[in-house]
Amino acid sequence: MQDTEYFDDLAETLTSDFYNHLFSYFMTLDISKFNPRQIPHTEERQTLLEANKSVYELFVDETDFVSLDERSLYDEYKQYCQEYGYMTASKRTFLANVKNLLDVQNGVYTKKNFSE
Repeated sequence: MQDTEYFDDLAETLTSDFYNHLFSYFMTLDISKFNPRQIPHTEERQTLLEANKSVYELFVDETDFVSLDERSLYDEYKQYCQEYGYMTASKRTFLANVKNLLDVQNGVYTKKNFSE
């Protein structure tokens, strides 16, 4: 049988006075700028976002190129996949996935500048 002493003690502290004080505290909080649809940007959220990046996003983020033609970009991607143990997608699939991550003009793929 589990030791329930901690939870028994905790339950004893949850009196009506406790709930009245808790309610009073919450009533003093300013929630005028609270948006239930806005997820707070926390370290944990950033960790989850990083962990869920696609191989295409990782490739763009972690490789040092500014501008490459289609063939060179795909060659760099294949080398990246081999080095880091990812399965390589077909050229068509790769280009379809990176077209939203890079600026494309006349078959030349350039990293987007997000610092502007």
